[in-house]
Amino acid sequence: MKEGDFNTHPVHTSGMSLNWLAPIYDWWCLKIGLGPGFREETLHYAGLKSGERVLDVGCGTGVLTRMAAKAVGSAVGIDPAPKMIDIARKNVIIENSNAEFRLAVIENLPFEDNSFDCVLSSFMIHHLPPDLKLKGLAEVHRVLKPGGRFLAVDISRPSNPLWWILVWPLYFWKFTRDHIRGRLEPYFHKAGFPSIETVGHWKGLFSFWLAYKPP
Repeated sequence: MKEGDFNTHPVHTSGMSLNWLAPIYDWWCLKIGLGPGFREETLHYAGLKSGERVLDVGCGTGVLTRMAAKAVGSAVGIDPAPKMIDIARKNVIIENSNAEFRLAVIENLPFEDNSFDCVLSSFMIHHLPPDLKLKGLAEVHRVLKPGGRFLAVDISRPSNPLWWILVWPLYFWKFTRDHIRGRLEPYFHKAGFPSIETVGHWKGLFSFWLAYKPP
């Protein structure tokens, strides 16, 4: 899709699309504490190097993608929500960024095998039901180069008991049940990642995970 040639309907997926949230998405992220500091922390754990090829799955309006592009030279972001992609593309022009954005879903990535050095996922995995979590992670594994890495940040088992007062309903939703139970690692293993490391936490509710594709 080219700039201006954009469908108003999200790409079909049985996961959640936040197309409706696009107009206020950046404002909303700031209000819940996911501003520049959080994005910088994400890229810190990703350990990006100049010249690497980077993919951001579930990129939303592309803030993290554009920051990654600035760090490495260029980056690609995908999202199933056309309104998100439209905003991301407009911001590319405003910021003169080398980021590229495509309308696509994680469970069917439009890229060849062994294409990327690093894949990023920021609060996207909990938008997928269990079957798509596995399929999407397998697709991430497929497009990573041997030795490539996947940095994901998402909801995890609360480390502070006070969080349970707010998030206990997530235990009963199939999209987030395994997050709250602290049982995401099996998805990574089944998708082809032999090991996954928890490398950081954010506000006692979110975790950063790092997994490598075997060389």
